[in-house]
Amino acid sequence: MNSLPRPHLLAALGGPTRYWRLPEDRLVNSLKVLAQRAKSTGGTLIVIGSPRTPASAFEAVRASGVACHVILDREVRYPILLADADENFVTADSVSMISEAVMTGNPVGLIPVELDSEGRQKLGIEGVSISRRDIRKFWANLDRLGLAGTVDRPLCNPIEDPVRMAADAVKRLLSQRVP
Repeated sequence: MNSLPRPHLLAALGGPTRYWRLPEDRLVNSLKVLAQRAKSTGGTLIVIGSPRTPASAFEAVRASGVACHVILDREVRYPILLADADENFVTADSVSMISEAVMTGNPVGLIPVELDSEGRQKLGIEGVSISRRDIRKFWANLDRLGLAGTVDRPLCNPIEDPVRMAADAVKRLLSQRVP
């Protein structure tokens, strides 16, 4: 990745999940915005998929002519790309990928997804439902904490590493023990 001009904007694509889908037109529009942003800064838009990313998403990206460096078949692992990226953009369907992007401490923007027909029926179109599976609760929390923004306005807000927090708590407890 070192040979690609910086800044590196990483777009990590998920795919359909229960209740949610990744509309290819919205994906392409988001990537066009990011490609223009990369071009204006002299950088590179890097796109990677996940095991859930449908081949049709990559086909739509290729057909659109979006200027980007697409990584297929896990040439470079996602954690390495995250560590390398200056800004991270993640499809909003994946709590895991979003969380990993937030933990980098770099700006994060969410690429929109939309409810599928089952999701509209089970979760409703407006607001947030009471369902445990309603990812909109997670998005609202990210927004409230300023941890992720949009494609147009990525955000970052420092967050403490939970592994480090747990290790520090254990160290404190161990140091309080009487021999």
